Amino acid sequence: MNEILTRNSVKQFPFIELINTGGSPVNLNGWVISNDTKDILTDSSSVKVQLKNLFPGVINPGGYYVLGNADLPGLSFFPAGGHVVIYDSNFALQDSFDYRLCPPSHSYGRYETQDGRTVGTVLSSVTNGTANAPPYQWSIIITEIMYSDFEESYHDSYVVLMNIDSVPVNLTTIYSNPWELYTSSNISVKLPPMITLDPGKRLVITAVDEPNFRYIYTVRSQTSVLSLPQFSISSTESIYLRIPDELVSDFATNPSYIYTETVDYVNCPDGKPIPNPFISRRGTKLFPDDMLSWVSSDSPIAISCCYLDSNSPENRYPSVVYPLDPYYSPILLSGSVKLKEAFYSLFVIIVTILAIIFFGLSIHWILTNGFPQLDQQ
Repeated sequence: MNEILTRNSVKQFPFIELINTGGSPVNLNGWVISNDTKDILTDSSSVKVQLKNLFPGVINPGGYYVLGNADLPGLSFFPAGGHVVIYDSNFALQDSFDYRLCPPSHSYGRYETQDGRTVGTVLSSVTNGTANAPPYQWSIIITEIMYSDFEESYHDSYVVLMNIDSVPVNLTTIYSNPWELYTSSNISVKLPPMITLDPGKRLVITAVDEPNFRYIYTVRSQTSVLSLPQFSISSTESIYLRIPDELVSDFATNPSYIYTETVDYVNCPDGKPIPNPFISRRGTKLFPDDMLSWVSSDSPIAISCCYLDSNSPENRYPSVVYPLDPYYSPILLSGSVKLKEAFYSLFVIIVTILAIIFFGLSIHWILTNGFPQLDQQ
């Protein structure tokens, strides 16, 4: 399964698109599709549809086949998201596909990331019968994350949101339901109502009160700081930005969300845990759920929101990051840093000064007394 549309629109009706990734044609007649969580092989009450009388019903290698309502009688599409499985005519599982709620006139499909994974995402346009469109580009993105469960961590968690659109974006829906930051451990942080983020501006979300956060990180005045005491993230979690959807159902009794940003930052591309608590997005247009879109550092000075150019859409990075970063520009030290790092920096400065003084005195002595003569005897 390659793409699914669950909402009716003016030009499109719900469908499931299949793709043949094999090397020989496949006849779909007799195959079974289900969106039930029950086991279709053992539970007779499970909801399933056996594909019949499809014409031509054959997918050639690399080809697509679109199944619509007429091909799937009795199978309901769940706009709020769900799970679909497909079995071949011998009832061998061929694929399973989890999909999420999409905005109207948008489908949910597979996307190949740079780090070698296949993930599901909202697509920028409906592309039934052809290759999937690129992921949808949202106006509000997550551009920086810091988590605080490292052994020697001395910082509190924070997330930086940024408006990359050319118009202001209100982070509250038309029915006053707030946007949310949500984690894989089911922690939900609702943003206060009536927050508007202007074009190119950033919003820091943290549990630290605003005055202290601004003091600790020397945050520029152009960057807004939102203090939410319940906010916390750890390196074992993924984080999502999601918008309440008020078109699917009564949101008050049955809330549904559109997931706009997904950052599964638990592991680096090589499978090792991220070595440092600070990660920053390489570029605003890069796909978020892709570890090659991010760099990490062990110092908040390196990628902290307070050292971002207010007029620059991209983050700036330190000299040593993971992965190696081509966009490095130096950042001046300012604000509060870890005491051990501060002493180390002071030690390096003192040693450097002493070395310069010693070198200068040596040159002065040589110029005054000349080079020492070796004893010829």
